[in-house]
Amino acid sequence: MKQKLNILVIYFFLFINSNFVISATIAAGQSHTLLLDVDGGVWSFGRGNYGELGHGDTQYHLIPKKIENIPLVTTIVVGNSYNLLLDVDGGVWSFGLNDYAQLGHGDQKNHLTPKKIENIPLITTAAAGQSHTLLLDVDGGVWSFGFNDYGQLGHGDAQCLLIPKKIENIPKIKNIKTNRFTRTKNARN
Repeated sequence: MKQKLNILVIYFFLFINSNFVISATIAAGQSHTLLLDVDGGVWSFGRGNYGELGHGDTQYHLIPKKIENIPLVTTIVVGNSYNLLLDVDGGVWSFGLNDYAQLGHGDQKNHLTPKKIENIPLITTAAAGQSHTLLLDVDGGVWSFGFNDYGQLGHGDAQCLLIPKKIENIPKIKNIKTNRFTRTKNARN
């Protein structure tokens, strides 16, 4: 039975433990939520079975908790039980479910805390599919990795990729999106 995952990206103000925290962006998935505050901090709550909350455990967190040990973040992207964070320097951090290498770290193990994706250029935009990831670099190049049974990675085959690989023979690209499970929002727009 397929479960539909509805992702919403909205703006609003949030009170946390009597401290007024302004949330610039929210990415809400079926079972977990990320908040990006105006200072570049990321908060998460909900189900954490695969480490998708980024707190180093697989527990549920019923109230927002700040993710520690990450740089300032400009963009949050929610996939199917995994997440991508774009930092102020154009780096990408990923964590959560990694059954098809959609985190881009060269393995297929879940990551319970954010880890920076290595060996990629500066990234401006990211998109998270159910089990694959797309990254748009500053020069308009597109990088893909993860699940690829239907050729959705764009490399002319149906092989899963453990690390990001640039898609060849396409023009300079302006924006990327996946058809399901994701909404990308940049708080600095």
